[in-house]
Amino acid sequence: MIARYRAAGTFENLNRQYGRALDSKEKKIAELTGELQKWKDKYKQCTEFLKSHNLLDLFKEFIRPKTLREKLELSKQKASEQDQQKSELEIVKDKKHDIAI
Repeated sequence: MIARYRAAGTFENLNRQYGRALDSKEKKIAELTGELQKWKDKYKQCTEFLKSHNLLDLFKEFIRPKTLREKLELSKQKASEQDQQKSELEIVKDKKHDIAI
């Protein structure tokens, strides 16, 4: 009987300790969640500021510079766009000559 009483008392003590530890962890989680939300709000303000001053792309490039492969792909895209614009201009010029004749 005494052994059972001791075991029950030990169980109750462990249960109380577990409850206090759980409460402490829940408070810490709530505190960190609030901190995280504060930083998310700051990040949103910063990105809005950078967008409003047309600096967001420059900032992203500063944070994570493009690799050589990415720069090469970007150059290829720009070159193909320029070639397409030139061909469209030539078509328009040819049409102007046809109309003038």
